[in-house]
This record gives sequence, structure tokens and C-alpha cells, in this order.
Amino acid sequence: MTTHTTVESPSPLHQCVEGGYDHTHNSGVSIRVSKLGHSALLSCSHSAARQLAASIHSMRDGRQRGGGYSRGCWTTNIAGLKAERRSPGSCQRGAMDTVSEPDPGLTMEPEDKSLDPRKTSHRRFALKSCNIVLLIFGLLSILLISLQFSSVMPTEEEEEAPSITEFHSSTHVLPVGQTARYTCHASGTPEPTVEWLHNGRPVERDGTGDQSEAWVERGFLFVRGGRYGVNMVCCMASNSAGTANHSAELLVFDACDLTLDPNTAYRELSLSEDKRKVTRVEEDQSYPDHPDRFDSWPQVLGREALTGHCYWEVEWEGRVEIGVTYRGITRRGGGGDSELGGNNKSWSLVCRDGLYSAWYNGRETALPLPPAGSTRVGVYLDRPAGSLSFYRVSPGGGGSSDTLTHLHTFWSSWVKEDQKVWRCVSVSEDPPPPGDTL
Repeated sequence: MTTHTTVESPSPLHQCVEGGYDHTHNSGVSIRVSKLGHSALLSCSHSAARQLAASIHSMRDGRQRGGGYSRGCWTTNIAGLKAERRSPGSCQRGAMDTVSEPDPGLTMEPEDKSLDPRKTSHRRFALKSCNIVLLIFGLLSILLISLQFSSVMPTEEEEEAPSITEFHSSTHVLPVGQTARYTCHASGTPEPTVEWLHNGRPVERDGTGDQSEAWVERGFLFVRGGRYGVNMVCCMASNSAGTANHSAELLVFDACDLTLDPNTAYRELSLSEDKRKVTRVEEDQSYPDHPDRFDSWPQVLGREALTGHCYWEVEWEGRVEIGVTYRGITRRGGGGDSELGGNNKSWSLVCRDGLYSAWYNGRETALPLPPAGSTRVGVYLDRPAGSLSFYRVSPGGGGSSDTLTHLHTFWSSWVKEDQKVWRCVSVSEDPPPPGDTL
């Protein structure tokens, strides 16, 4: 803020300024004093209008004594509106000689009454005192004529609740023993503080053994994967106006190298050479006869049994069923006993354009969340916990990792039984999809 004040004086005044006037400062003042063609511009850093009255009044304390002249340095402060006279040599040292109160006859009449500093409680209006050295000739009598403001006084900042402006993660799934990194930024007024929670607790570097460990370093959150499946990561921003948070799941899993078993594949399913992709075709494939082969449903099992914490993803098109089953599921006939999700030995998620649905024992659970352009599904088996979860996988933006959106979880004691389970995929005939990729 810059303030201009015109003062009429019977004597020419000259000035000595401690520090220059900086137009980049929010609080500064310049005073022009003139008389009989003599003028000087008094410039002060970190000053304001209420100080001017006291500063100008303090000139009277340095008037001529005994026909000579006196020289002094005056400072003011906003708290007490006091004028402080200092000896010339003390201007740089900051020592004070005497203190005099402002003259009650001095007045300030700003043109804009709303800017009257006497009527504002804004304590930041004046930040520091103004130091001026004056040479005074003859008797000094000062009358403050006008006080004009050339800019609006600052106003109090309005509070604004926090908002999470950026949240990035290096990964959404993590093999046991590896580390994920998270970034979180927030805006708001006052500036919000950001805290991290890991599995509902403030982050502390106290993870031991096979538990996940989380710590903050250089503003980043680091999470080291342990053996315990789903980790919840939360960024919480707060200030005096409110709070905001953003959460994400991190799936920690045992390494699972999964392939498809050609001895179980329906004859109209074609497997890729690496046994990681399956495609529905019209011609029978030249598979040999095998008792484990599905003869009616377009299904194929994985070659490896699933144990511990396993995670895999399927990229799909058309109509695809993804799930797990006991090895003992029926392979012959087209009834529910051999269909994935049609019996009490298998659990599945049906994916098709526009919708998802979960199936178990022939009962369907419609899921409200649409695919929304995503053609990837994540499957997470936490066998010790007794859960099988499905997630929609969406590409991350701004360099972040993919995003997991929970679709459905089956809870059952089946994973605690001493029976092996296998991954299973069913590919429908309408329309032929490009394949299922592990």
C-alpha cells in the first residue's frame, strides 16, 4: 500500500531516510513537505497513515532553541501512537532519548471515509516504524491539512476449507517386500497441513517382521509391502476451516506366476503360446481327450493352485466370466454343476458391456458400478482371510499408477478348507473377444 500526504510547513525541511522506499512492499508511505518553493520527499519503508500523524507531531519536539537549529531522528509505533525522538547519532543504533505523546490537535481526514485508519481494526495496517531525520530552521509549527490514500488497505483473508489438488501413487498392487510411494498436495486458506494415515493410524516408522511398514520422507509417503493383503492409505489435509481426505487401497500379494491349463480348455477356446491368453474361436482346437476338459461350457482353468495372497488382472472384451473354483467342479454337461458361478464350488464375476454382476451357487448379485470404459478387472484372493475381491482397474492420470475401484467381495469359509482352488475363465460366444490376459 502507498500513501501520499501533503503537509504545509513554515520552514523548508530536508530529509534523511534510513533505508529506501520499496514499491514492492505492501506497507510503505511517502510524504511530501513543501514551503516557499522548498520541497523534499520523505520516503519510509513499512509505515502507514496512523504513524504519520505521530511522526509529524514529533517534529515539533525538535524546534529551534536559542536561535540555532536542532537535528533529531523520530520514530513511531502503531501500538501506542507514540512519537519517539532520538539523537542524530542514535538513528542507526536504535537508541531512544525521549518519548512524547501525539498532539490531540492533529487530525487525519481521508477523502474516502471507509479508509479512515482510526475506524479499522486491521492491525496489519502499519507493520514497522518510519525513521526520519529532519533539519529544522526557525520556529516550527505544523498543521496537517489532508491525508490521501492512493490504494485500498489490505483486508482479512477469507478462510477456505482444504481441497486435495494432487494425489499420486507409484503402484496399486505390490509384491511382498517391495515399496510403493505416494504424493499428496492440498490447497486452502490458511495453508492446510497434510498428514498420512496407514491402515487408519498416523504414519510411524514402526513396522516389523512381515507387517507393512510406512514412513514419510521429503514429503512422500513410503509403504513397504508385508504379507497382509489390503493396505489402506489416506492423505488428510486440515486447517481451521475444515478437512479433506483422499484414500486408496494398496494390495500386497505373494508372487503368482499363473498360466492356463490346456487340458481343461473347452475345444472352441484357443490358447496363446505362452498360455496366458484365451480367445473364443469357431473351430474346434486339436486338443487331445482329457477327463479334466470342459465339454459344454467355454471355460478353462489355471494350471497353478492358488494359495496365500494372489492377485492377477484380466483384460476382457465381449462377455467374460472370471473367478475361482474347486478342482472338483463337474466337467461334463451343460448344467449349473459345471458352470462357473452356477454351483457352491465356484465364484465368478461376469463382465460385459455396460455392467458387472457377481455369481455364486446360481444366484446373481447385480453391481451398480458400470465398467465406465475400463476393460480390466483385478482379482485378489486373500485365502487366509477368507475373501475373494474383484476390482475395476482404470488408467491413472498425471503419471500416477492405475486406480482400483472395488466391485465386489465374496466372504466364505471355503478358503480355510484343506482343498485347493484354481483360477477359472469363461469366454462367451457373443461377440468373440480378443482374449483373456493374465
